Amino acid sequence: MRACGSMLKRLRGATCQALMAIALTVPVASLARAAQVSGKLTGYENSTPLAKRDLHFENRVTHDIYVAPTDAQGSFGAELPPGEYQLRAERGAILTSAIAVGSADIPLGSVSELAPYAPSRLWDLQSIAPAQLTSAAPSTANIMTRDASGFVASVAPPRATNAR
Repeated sequence: MRACGSMLKRLRGATCQALMAIALTVPVASLARAAQVSGKLTGYENSTPLAKRDLHFENRVTHDIYVAPTDAQGSFGAELPPGEYQLRAERGAILTSAIAVGSADIPLGSVSELAPYAPSRLWDLQSIAPAQLTSAAPSTANIMTRDASGFVASVAPPRATNAR
């Protein structure tokens, strides 16, 4: 009985040591803190604050977008995960590029809007296409399927309507 008890203790100790070794060798993901990036949007000819504008930060690697609307004083801000971003106007024109975000908050200060006929307004133009299908169902419910014969079937809710 004693031999069996000491063997169990050794087995428990070996199991604990093995689990501890595995836990120490598995890399632990660093906890990245979002940083507050903020500023004030002003007109291109003067320092008049521009209210009710929807600016967005675009991650230059993943192309994730974080919306930052301006308030009545033209102030905007967003919490961004670490990465490199561009601040873009409503239609995509780049207002500030190469914003390197780490764990510290970043005050951008005053950011000026581009002139109305600035060439970069056309080159960086972005827009959202109009919806083609409207439905009460979630967007993941509208799927197109194709079988081996080439027949295309729409798996859409019966109340879906064409938005065109």
